[in-house]
Amino acid sequence: MKKIILFTIAFIFTSCSFTSYRFDDQKPRTGVNFTIGKWLLNTIESPSGVQEKLVEKSTKDFETILGNRFSFRPLSSGLILPPKMDFPLDKTMMNKIKLGSGCDYFINIKAQEIRNDFGSIDLTPGRFNYGGQKSNQISIEIYDLNTETVIYSQRVIASVGKPTDNRDVNFSKTSNSMLIRAYEKLVKDLKSKSVLK
Repeated sequence: MKKIILFTIAFIFTSCSFTSYRFDDQKPRTGVNFTIGKWLLNTIESPSGVQEKLVEKSTKDFETILGNRFSFRPLSSGLILPPKMDFPLDKTMMNKIKLGSGCDYFINIKAQEIRNDFGSIDLTPGRFNYGGQKSNQISIEIYDLNTETVIYSQRVIASVGKPTDNRDVNFSKTSNSMLIRAYEKLVKDLKSKSVLK
């Protein structure tokens, strides 16, 4: 009986915030043909807390799809590429990447934290709670280096708002877990629109 009462009291004084994931329509909206060409994944730009997990997941995903036609820039030797690139790539940069890598396709993944007003467990007393937001985004761009065009570009924005209620405890996902889930949604979208085998 005591456990039920304690659970009820804890439930009354807590709230959960649920994350929403939104695709930000970019062009083009079709997938890619993964059955041809050599592919190069660029160094992933992301917050340090999620970097290792994103590298692990993305290299595994693209190795599974592409096999030995896939390379990851930081682990590839013999590449002659500019150390810093501005995105979206222009035709001159795409040509440099083609000549310096010998690849046909170039994948760029960028993740960033936009806003982080509260932690995954927020203990702000209800009378001092003024809400807040946690927002992150991740994007994948794929370039055809032969035709010097963008063939896939998509972004997912993950956000969660903190309610302005009188609850003293609020639970939500961490920014890192929001970015990983947004990445998974992007890859699912890419696979669903693409030729895999």
